Amino acid sequence: ERVADLLEANGDTGIVLSIGGNVRTIGCRPDGTTFSIGIQNPDLASEIQHIAVAALKDASLVTSGSYQRYFIVDGKQYHHIIDPDTLMPAAHAWSVSVITQEAHLAVVNRVVCHQAMVGSEVAIEGRVGLALN
Repeated sequence: ERVADLLEANGDTGIVLSIGGNVRTIGCRPDGTTFSIGIQNPDLASEIQHIAVAALKDASLVTSGSYQRYFIVDGKQYHHIIDPDTLMPAAHAWSVSVITQEAHLAVVNRVVCHQAMVGSEVAIEGRVGLALN
């Protein structure tokens, strides 16, 4: 977010920053259209690469999932999102993506939503959009 702040303060626009599951757009494309940002399919064996495409302008898309950051112990895969009830990796969602105007809020909302919601897809109108898989 600090890099985005520096770029914005410099008047730069038409930029996509992508850092480990966090995407931040500054402005829009040179032709005035929004940036199209794919949300990776958490089923890595699937032929379908993206489960959704988000249209972003001056926004952040933060995705967290059980399919990239994990470790294996005794043949069992553990990921980094912990269920507060069991203190073990959450088992009810493969991926959570949050879209917001403030990147720091997206990171917090991503973890909260992963814990609070179960289902194939959820959409909430307003400043935050969610896709759970």
